[in-house]
Amino acid sequence: MPHTNYSFYVRNTSGSEIYQLGRNQGHADAAHNSNSLVFLDFGGQNNANNGTFLPKSNVPVSYSTIEYLAEQFAYGYYICTGADTTTLLTLAVGTNNSAYAVNYGGGQGWGNVVSAVGSDVASFDSTGQVIVSGGNDIESWGSATGTLSWASGFAANAPSYFYLDYGSADGCPETISSSDACSGNWTQYDYWDVSWGNGVGEAGPEIYTRSPSQASEWALISGYGAHVYSDPIGFYTLLDEYDLATGTNNPTQAWTQMWDALTFWGLPSPGGIPFSSEVFNET
Repeated sequence: MPHTNYSFYVRNTSGSEIYQLGRNQGHADAAHNSNSLVFLDFGGQNNANNGTFLPKSNVPVSYSTIEYLAEQFAYGYYICTGADTTTLLTLAVGTNNSAYAVNYGGGQGWGNVVSAVGSDVASFDSTGQVIVSGGNDIESWGSATGTLSWASGFAANAPSYFYLDYGSADGCPETISSSDACSGNWTQYDYWDVSWGNGVGEAGPEIYTRSPSQASEWALISGYGAHVYSDPIGFYTLLDEYDLATGTNNPTQAWTQMWDALTFWGLPSPGGIPFSSEVFNET
């Protein structure tokens, strides 16, 4: 199982605090000679498509502030890897599809944010140690049609970047079914497409429950892609929340559940599953 990485719900706009988190990650990677994946979740986009509401605190924050905070994390990482120029950080700048701007324009707006972060990071990251990506906690709390359109908008405005889908697949089949229906008018196709099939999304799903239900849902979504499009999902990471809720899966349990479900259905993840991620509150 890969080394577990830390990811964060951003709850305030302290540049010094998020810079220190980046420093911590840089120190850890240099010490262990390991690569890492971190997502920074900035909450749902607002109706004006110029900012978000921070998770947990619901504090409004502008796109320009989000860009600044993500860049501070990246800069702290870069500085504190020191003489080690080989370790890599994938930094996912994340939103979710629970609020507003869950549409093509919202995707364009988030694509602009990610592109701006990528450009600014490239200006100081002379060794190419920070790979910037987008991110979206995609769940059935937002419409499937709007979310697929969001993904198209993101691709249009950030053609050089991918986004990480670190959400859930609520109510999808856990056993072989003649229907691909999931909760909230979502389908297996919708989840497969936004997390893998569209060529822009990467899958990093929530595998929180101690029962194997979420792992089974995602294994069969991958199976849908394999059966209908000859394209099973290549899972990038798996997300647990053990630090926030100790009654849920820890990193080993989440990773093992997903691996076992894929193995059971004969659906190995192309390239394995390179990362494991645990979510924390920023403070």
